[in-house]
Amino acid sequence: MKPPVRELLFLLLFLLLPTALPAAAGAGFAEALQERIEAELTRLSGADVAALQRFYGEREFRPLWQGSQRAAARAADLRAALEAADREGLDPAFYRPDHLARLARAEDLAKRVEFEFDMSMALLRYVHDLQTGRVDPEYLKADLPPSDRARPPLAILREAAAAGNLTVWLAAQAPRGPRYLRLKRLLAGLREVAARGGWIRVPETRVLKPGMVHPDVAVLRRRLTESGDLPAEAGRGTAFDAALEAAVRRFQARHGLEVDGIVGRRTLAALNTPVEVRIRQVILNLERRRWLPMDLGQRYILVNIAGFALEMVERGATPFVEETVFATEVVVGTPYHQTPVFSRPMTHIVLNPYWNVPPSIAVREILPRLREDPGYLEREGFEVLAGWEADAPVLDPAAIDWKRAPARGFPYRFRQKPGPDNALGRLKFMLPNRYHVYLHDTPARELFRRARRAFSHGCVRLRDPQGLAVRLLAPAGWDRERLDRAIGSGERRVIRLPAPLPVHVTYFTAWVERDGTPHFRDDIYGRDARLAALLFRGGA
Repeated sequence: MKPPVRELLFLLLFLLLPTALPAAAGAGFAEALQERIEAELTRLSGADVAALQRFYGEREFRPLWQGSQRAAARAADLRAALEAADREGLDPAFYRPDHLARLARAEDLAKRVEFEFDMSMALLRYVHDLQTGRVDPEYLKADLPPSDRARPPLAILREAAAAGNLTVWLAAQAPRGPRYLRLKRLLAGLREVAARGGWIRVPETRVLKPGMVHPDVAVLRRRLTESGDLPAEAGRGTAFDAALEAAVRRFQARHGLEVDGIVGRRTLAALNTPVEVRIRQVILNLERRRWLPMDLGQRYILVNIAGFALEMVERGATPFVEETVFATEVVVGTPYHQTPVFSRPMTHIVLNPYWNVPPSIAVREILPRLREDPGYLEREGFEVLAGWEADAPVLDPAAIDWKRAPARGFPYRFRQKPGPDNALGRLKFMLPNRYHVYLHDTPARELFRRARRAFSHGCVRLRDPQGLAVRLLAPAGWDRERLDRAIGSGERRVIRLPAPLPVHVTYFTAWVERDGTPHFRDDIYGRDARLAALLFRGGA
């Protein structure tokens, strides 16, 4: 028996109700939401509020987060993501999920409008922070291009509204590369350590060395077992045996310390750094990764200032697959002459380069020496040029009264000729940037024996520049033999790369290797402290 027509109409209305509710929120809701957005636009005049005005105008001010089952599910997904923002190294309190949950239960018009507005603003803030970070890197004098993940607020609103699964869509807004994901896993693991009470503290009463037998050694064993540096089956004895020495060396390598197997002052300090400090360190470095483009390049170079290391990376078919095809140790700037953070393409290599001394070094270091020792320039292989023009003539240094040469507006250029003693060595890798910082060889090879290698005036010195050059020029038919012949000729030569190569000069004090090994480094320039002051202003 067919149901009556009237009952069919009621049934049809019931089935259509969830999708009809946003429009049925009524002119009262639409007008109230429009008035709220216009009031906020007058007060704040920000891009986010302007985007809200256009977005809601496109949908006749119908709600996005309430009024239907789908909207309610979308709102629940967003609130769940905000509550779990700490998994990304972000502070959930910044997005006020508790406030949003209270508003979600409200029924009066004013609260419903407030809920709608605040949910959309929370979405924009959260996605912006996932894509580009909470802190603008320019505040810390980092010269980084705008992230290719950054989306205009109107696009974010439209995409979120159209997303079939908001949880999946939100997850895709964070960096998807393996380095970011490994740091996230490390953050979760460290929080588990903190929940268990942290790592045991090693007594700082004595230096612990291989061969010793002492009760403190048992504590050291436990500490290194807790951090995974010593296998649990290695035992809990008081003897400092070979297995424990290997664990100490592993710990030292992970923390950028002198790898000698001896637990001295610096190793003890690293062992006794609280897990809460390491958690903050990981959060800071998640933020730094968000500053970089999602796509670092199909092939790129990453210089880590704090890690004193360079690696050349090639990406596989997806952003999640990367392989380090070349790595070398580097020397970076001193704390006084800090190497800057920036991203620029490498364009060419110079064999047997001149070193054009920067004016600051010329005035502060070379000019005082020259006034005391007139033979300094000739002995060190320097020429004097009449300025910085390309065709500036070479001058006779003996004809210049250096004691009267003005330091302010210094009119000369010092240029060191190519050769084995040239400060740039035999190779210079050019990546034009406003800092005049580049990668280069160095005759000061002894510095690479140090664990902490901050000795330059800001440029990056490479331990194996020839290895990098061969990697870069192999597509153009170069091998090590051909490179060595060209260098051995002593002739200055400029070689263009087959294609510009992205170079990212970074400052990571925490990272995780592909095999899951976590690394931590000292904050040699105090940049962690400055970033923490900005990132944690409202609390951890």
